[in-house]
Amino acid sequence: MFALALLLTRAAALLAPRSQGAKYAPIGNRALQREASALTAGADAYTALLDAYPLATKVCTNAAVALAGDYVSQCRDESLDAYSPLRGARYAAKGVVGGFLWVHYFDAVDAWTAGVSGFPRVLDQMFVEQFLWCPIYFAFYDLPTASLFNGVAPENIPGIVRAKLLGMLASNAKLWTPANFIVYSVPLEYRLAASNVFDLAWNTISSEIAASCEDEEACDVVDAPAVARSR
Repeated sequence: MFALALLLTRAAALLAPRSQGAKYAPIGNRALQREASALTAGADAYTALLDAYPLATKVCTNAAVALAGDYVSQCRDESLDAYSPLRGARYAAKGVVGGFLWVHYFDAVDAWTAGVSGFPRVLDQMFVEQFLWCPIYFAFYDLPTASLFNGVAPENIPGIVRAKLLGMLASNAKLWTPANFIVYSVPLEYRLAASNVFDLAWNTISSEIAASCEDEEACDVVDAPAVARSR
């Protein structure tokens, strides 16, 4: 969210009048300046929260994005008669724990690749995320948790994970391979916030996949043991 706010602020600053004589600038330009000021204030407040309460701020941001992603998913689901606040609250709770895990993952992978710099380091971090971290995170937290929140019986979760893991990893790669060029290029303290910009799309996808598993037949559930999955 922070990265997006900064981008909008920069664009507004370029369009806004620069001279003192802009007193009689068109109303549209003055409105743009006010919006730019509001975005700048919001970005400054977010930065201050990151400095004072880094873990809590990142976790709460992740929860808010998870809530928004599920809201979009529910709005797109024609089978739902109305928005379910309970389902949204569950996804927000999932985002709290997920945010905590991702904060510590980003710290760990940053330390792990400290011996490399520049573009090779970005590639190393992307490789670790896609081929090491995501299969573990998806298999043992995200998909099982989302499925439980959707009312799936615990004994059906191994089969759901087996049926959905590879597809979710493929969806993850399509979205996050280009996105991670940006995410791993920003400073560590803003990395989760930059990730959250793309997380809105990912949480919508993740919520839709998990929601499709409310019916075990829709997920081709099998009785054999399996691995689990999520982001």
